[in-house]
Amino acid sequence: MSENIDSKVLLEIINGFIRAADAAFESMIFTELKRVGVYLKNHDEPMKGDVSSIVTLFGDLDGVCAISFPRKTAITLVGKMMMDESISDLDDDVCDGLGEIANLIA
Repeated sequence: MSENIDSKVLLEIINGFIRAADAAFESMIFTELKRVGVYLKNHDEPMKGDVSSIVTLFGDLDGVCAISFPRKTAITLVGKMMMDESISDLDDDVCDGLGEIANLIA
């Protein structure tokens, strides 16, 4: 994202992602999100979760939308989304599911 972006515009962008995440989780995963904290990750800072999905954005603003989860949370979320509680391993289907969640949010 541009270094020269106005803080009001940045706040609106972040709030847009939060609203999109809320909508995606409620409609596709049947889960209500609870916001614990929001921050901008520095480009050289590692992701905090075990599994991450990243979507590159192009347009008026260029940047990256990333979501990161602990392994067990990622498996549980995709299981709920696919309505298959038997999913128990981080496989290609879980990775694809996380990519779909990231696409919905971005």
